[in-house]
Amino acid sequence: MSPTINIKTKVMKALVVALFSVVFALNTSAGNNPRLVKEIHKKAFISLDKINLEKNKKEFVVVKFVIRNGAIYILDIKGSQEVLERRVQERLESINVKANYEADKKYTMRFSFEAE
Repeated sequence: MSPTINIKTKVMKALVVALFSVVFALNTSAGNNPRLVKEIHKKAFISLDKINLEKNKKEFVVVKFVIRNGAIYILDIKGSQEVLERRVQERLESINVKANYEADKKYTMRFSFEAE
């Protein structure tokens, strides 16, 4: 690959991550717990390597989960691409939540992805 293509790819991934970050913060039922949202937001980096995102098409994953003893347990997950569902699930299940949370409360978060 030429350096120009590598730079363009990195910029595209940065745009996707930036868009993901903005949408993630706005679409959550955990919104009344800003510390929890902030912590998950910081820790929930989703690698988009080898994921084909079409230009001008919005991809998504909606996750319903509970938190017990700092661990996130997925109750339900639905998305536009199975690979995105797996990546989001793997990432969330690896997070150890430190912020205050309501044990066994059902949270819903929507992750949105869009290539530009």
